[in-house]
Amino acid sequence: MGPIAIEVNGGRAHAAGIEASLFARLSDHTTGFLNIGLSEGGFNGVDENGNPQSLSGNTFRMFPKQKLSVGLDWTHPLSNGREFFLRPNASYQSKVFFEDENNPSSLGHDFSGQMQQSGYGLVNLRGGVKFDRTWTVTVSLDNVFDKKYLIDAGNTGLTFGIPTVIPGQPRTLGVSLNGRF
Repeated sequence: MGPIAIEVNGGRAHAAGIEASLFARLSDHTTGFLNIGLSEGGFNGVDENGNPQSLSGNTFRMFPKQKLSVGLDWTHPLSNGREFFLRPNASYQSKVFFEDENNPSSLGHDFSGQMQQSGYGLVNLRGGVKFDRTWTVTVSLDNVFDKKYLIDAGNTGLTFGIPTVIPGQPRTLGVSLNGRF
């Protein structure tokens, strides 16, 4: 007999947060941005009747408390209407849990610590040349430092007793050619 899915009411919960974005023109050829998000939330200690809840104090699945991104857009005019551009950006996300329960050992499975992802940062670069507003050649390098991280874990596989993980994108080099007509 395979695993049986049981629907459970998570009980009372709360969430609050704030997000802010800042955009600035730093020079005639350089702009920058900063985005920040702060949140707090989780399962309350007691339900609406004052009874203790089983998930009391736990945070929600996939709920980072902090997120931050920052980046620049620098352009440099070249001859004949061409323009060089460089767009570095970085982002950070704090720890997330892949299940509503914060204690992976309580699930009865050995996922080797895969039920949560520690906070991590990523750096990406884009650069290229625009040709007379029609053609653009872009070279991109995503996850510059080849940070290993997980996007999700255990969600579907847990139903079948099979640990599953979805890894984040490794360092990736790309080249694109875009045209506007």
